[in-house]
Amino acid sequence: MITRLHHLTFVVRDLDTAEEQYRNALGIEPLARESLPQRGVVSSRFKVGDVWIALVQPVAEGIPARHLRERGEGLLLVSYEVPDLGQALAACALRGIVPDGPRRTGVADWNIVDLATTATPGAVTQLCQATT
Repeated sequence: MITRLHHLTFVVRDLDTAEEQYRNALGIEPLARESLPQRGVVSSRFKVGDVWIALVQPVAEGIPARHLRERGEGLLLVSYEVPDLGQALAACALRGIVPDGPRRTGVADWNIVDLATTATPGAVTQLCQATT
């Protein structure tokens, strides 16, 4: 079902500062910056190998803003790539794992769904069917 780690998302207070930290500490450049009004964030994406690293700064109320308020900056979610989101959700249902909210479109038209599971303690577990 899971083919690879697709992306890690970190919530930050200030996206410009976080981007600069990634440039200076890791020598990597952001490849895209997007606004996701439905999630209440602005996002910056980096790529390390074939795994995306997303930094998100909350700009409106939602899960990322609540996470930042309650836990501070850090890992928000782990997203696993699947070839077919519908089939993956059906397989999860057989194991008693259900979605935690509706399917949605993320950056770069990624089709994603959060899972109601503690598979990644302290972080949201997510499935992603990438279109690119």
